[in-house]
Amino acid sequence: LDGKMIDRPIVARAQGVLAGVGMSLILGFFYYVLYSLAGALGKQGYLPPWLAAWMGNLVFGATGLTMLARLK
Repeated sequence: LDGKMIDRPIVARAQGVLAGVGMSLILGFFYYVLYSLAGALGKQGYLPPWLAAWMGNLVFGATGLTMLARLK
């Protein structure tokens, strides 16, 4: 659900199918990096485990809602 909230406004602005697929792949990569980073910080004790597990969803969800609100 979070990926779709971010993906829709970006793909709506993209020109063509290939641009939309490329943007989706880039967003997926950023989500994976954020998820991995938060997991590592949680394992090291810098973040509480529940926050580390939800960090990617919280960040992408908030970003997606902001982008959907700004979409005309």
